[in-house]
Amino acid sequence: MDELLRARCKVSNLWPYQLELAMEVNTGTDVFCVNATGTGKTVLLQAGAIAAQARGEKGIALMIVPTKVLVEQQAAVASSRGLRALPINQDTVRDAKLGGRDLFKELAEGNDVRMGVMTPHMLMQPEMRALLRKPEFVKLVRWL
Repeated sequence: MDELLRARCKVSNLWPYQLELAMEVNTGTDVFCVNATGTGKTVLLQAGAIAAQARGEKGIALMIVPTKVLVEQQAAVASSRGLRALPINQDTVRDAKLGGRDLFKELAEGNDVRMGVMTPHMLMQPEMRALLRKPEFVKLVRWL
């Protein structure tokens, strides 16, 4: 896990707490972490998805963040680490629809590991609520 995360996250070393908690996340254990800004919590949020992807598994990670700016920032970080990340906010949903895409459908479909990064507002939208009522979707949500 240490080597995989260092390579994918492009860091020379992980903090001891990162590796310890990443191992817990990888086994499916619920983890609660409170740490200062800039101390590597995002690695923990992505650790399970990165490890599952490396094993060829499928699943969905949902990351709920407070602002549109963080949605796009966190999706970009996840993408830079090789995850298929979908930034889901009012702007990206609207722009995707104009281009003939449905971000909620893209989140629900696929045989890969994917991450939906969204605000609480988008989590409560009818499209997302409909997905969360589908057992086949909920079964794929492995990380939140």
